[in-house]
Amino acid sequence: RVRDLERELVNMREDRDSWMERVTSNVSDNYFHEKIHYEFDFKI
Repeated sequence: RVRDLERELVNMREDRDSWMERVTSNVSDNYFHEKIHYEFDFKI
């Protein structure tokens, strides 16, 4: 039972990590695109 619980915790942690990874990569992508658009518009 304890082992099952530990496995559950590990799975949850991995899920959260992958979710965080996805979110942070999305955020940085968006930031990057915004920055490019801004600089591009600014130059014109």
